[in-house]
Amino acid sequence: MTSILYVLDTIDDTDSAAIASVAQIGEMLRNTLKTITKRMEQMEAKIEYKNNNFDLAMKELRILIASIKSRPAEPVNAEHLNSNILKHKFTLNGHQGPVWSLAHHDGILYSGSSDQTIQVREVYL
Repeated sequence: MTSILYVLDTIDDTDSAAIASVAQIGEMLRNTLKTITKRMEQMEAKIEYKNNNFDLAMKELRILIASIKSRPAEPVNAEHLNSNILKHKFTLNGHQGPVWSLAHHDGILYSGSSDQTIQVREVYL
């Protein structure tokens, strides 16, 4: 910025080529600033969108957790289960302690562990 001001101070008012050159530089700087401002506004909108989606997902997760906690545990009679249901199909790693709860909703598996974490995974059964 100092160099532009220095150039402006050294230009003779009658030097039309220099004045035009400075005017072009000024226009280029204005256009660059407009482009940067527009890009920043786009980035702010994306960040706000992501924050809103994160807040919504957290709210839905809290509601899901509350609904899971409020449901009474139903005993399972293993005699009536199809033996294919109880076969090991896959292993999910990630918890540092034993898993004490599982929930599946719309292709998402939620697991809660004694390590005080909740793992959220896309699972297609």
